[in-house]
Amino acid sequence: MRVAPTLAFLLALGCSLDSEALGTGGPNLGDGTSSTGGLVSSSGPPATGTTGDASTGEPASTSSTSTGDASSSSGGESDGTTGDPGMDASLLARWWVNEAASGQTPILLADDASDPLDLPIAYVGAMPVFTTVDGNRGLSWDAAELDGRPLIPIIGSKIETELGGRTHATVELVITPVAFSGSTSRFLHIGTGSGDDLAIGAPAFDSLQVRWRGAPTMHFDAKLDTTRQVIHVVVDTTQPMVTDRVLVYVNGVPLPHANAEGPDRDAGLPLQASSALTLGNRSDGQRSFQGSLQYAAIYLEPFKPSRVGLAVAALKSSDDGP
Repeated sequence: MRVAPTLAFLLALGCSLDSEALGTGGPNLGDGTSSTGGLVSSSGPPATGTTGDASTGEPASTSSTSTGDASSSSGGESDGTTGDPGMDASLLARWWVNEAASGQTPILLADDASDPLDLPIAYVGAMPVFTTVDGNRGLSWDAAELDGRPLIPIIGSKIETELGGRTHATVELVITPVAFSGSTSRFLHIGTGSGDDLAIGAPAFDSLQVRWRGAPTMHFDAKLDTTRQVIHVVVDTTQPMVTDRVLVYVNGVPLPHANAEGPDRDAGLPLQASSALTLGNRSDGQRSFQGSLQYAAIYLEPFKPSRVGLAVAALKSSDDGP
């Protein structure tokens, strides 16, 4: 049964958190570095400005990548958020983040896709906690740079075997941000410690970043605000133009590249077996954003703009399931 590995991970995680509570240890902090970027607070969308912290100091790993199927998965021009198997042909994983009402602390986020990869939640300092925004449930942090996070090692999972090495994918997120770490809060992180195999996040309301191991950090000019934001990161590394290989949309609107960077042509997603998948934070903590993460999904095809638009409409209506 698939329950056993999850229970084993939860037991190990619980031991780690118990030792922290007794003062004998703390959360796994990877390289041990602390954030020095400061917090970026919100009083609404910022004025147009710089693209935020351009730090790329987090080390790149030299481990080999997994070699999943790099061919494009077929999928209809349809809303990918309905739960209809015919419409979700390319769906790899989806977490509705709707497990509990406000103030509650369930033990995991359930994946409703096939071969589910449920994410155990590591609570640190009573964070994160479930909340409700506009009638939609989500996992909330009351400050940036906290350590609590849902995460799971990817070794042997569908994330490693099916997403690793692919040249085509789409990551779909719904967030309601209030403040960010100036050292870049993470919305989704696949990596080890402070190292990013693939990471999506923001250091400020006017900048969104995509990090890809072995490539320069990709910066996108953004106009995020404190309402629910639907984010799509569309990967197609077969594109000849470097700026077409990773596209970012917020509420269906494409974001301009602030720098002409991207992965090499035909590069596969560089996932390592030693990495973990984390939502709303980095795998070693320290990079939460203040606000809530309400939904996350991964597809094995690059969404066309029309499908992005359909998904935005569906998720704006409800990100808690069909």
